[in-house]
Amino acid sequence: IVSAIRQSFTGETIQNTAPCSPGSSGSPLMNMKGEVIGVLTFVKFSGQNLNFATSAKEIINLKDDNTIQTLHAEMTSIKTKDLDSLIKLADTELAKQHYERVIELALPLTKFVKGEQALKLTELISNAYFLKQDYPKANTFFEHIIKSLSEKNPHSPDDMVRFSFALQKQGICYYFMGAKQESLDLLEKSIEVSKQGFESDSIGKAIHKVILQTGYYYCSQFNYEMGNRAEACMNWKLAKEWGWKKTDNMMDNSCK
Repeated sequence: IVSAIRQSFTGETIQNTAPCSPGSSGSPLMNMKGEVIGVLTFVKFSGQNLNFATSAKEIINLKDDNTIQTLHAEMTSIKTKDLDSLIKLADTELAKQHYERVIELALPLTKFVKGEQALKLTELISNAYFLKQDYPKANTFFEHIIKSLSEKNPHSPDDMVRFSFALQKQGICYYFMGAKQESLDLLEKSIEVSKQGFESDSIGKAIHKVILQTGYYYCSQFNYEMGNRAEACMNWKLAKEWGWKKTDNMMDNSCK
């Protein structure tokens, strides 16, 4: 069942109820006539049957996209020391805003690693796509981080920070992909996780405080744009209570 057709600047996305599990990305979404109408792209694990496919129209247009490059994995194994050096290099390239270089370095390495190193590489890739404003691709990698950390028990303080950051950034991706209510749900979940982290992690309090400031700020902006003025003003007030310093005359004037 097609639940919704969502439009954003990245193109047309089909929300559907076809069963989709990890590893199904790239599979065709077909109608009752057996015609391909889309390609399965990502799912939202925090809800039921929230599956999304990129419209076939967008896929057809890829043949004319001269920015697409083929990545060739030439390694069959890699030493831990060398891998750590490559991760550090990719991290440096991210700081320099060389996002394509980060993806070029990190993406092939994901085939050879597991555990902490795999999570770090996935974070680098997701952040590079996010900062490039390629929200569908960023969302796919944030979803992987969220799923990996959801299955991990117990959670370390670092896990709580990663989990909250991934939820927040995925929420922002959802908003710009057109799933606005789902975006707010994810931002609120990120806020909930960081409140727990703020109370339990004395060392990480400052990081969780930043996540809370940013989370409430985006909630205020998105609610305002959606016409939810009361919720927007409440979120704006909470953002400032948690230490948000940047001025926003529009919000200040609207919430007087």
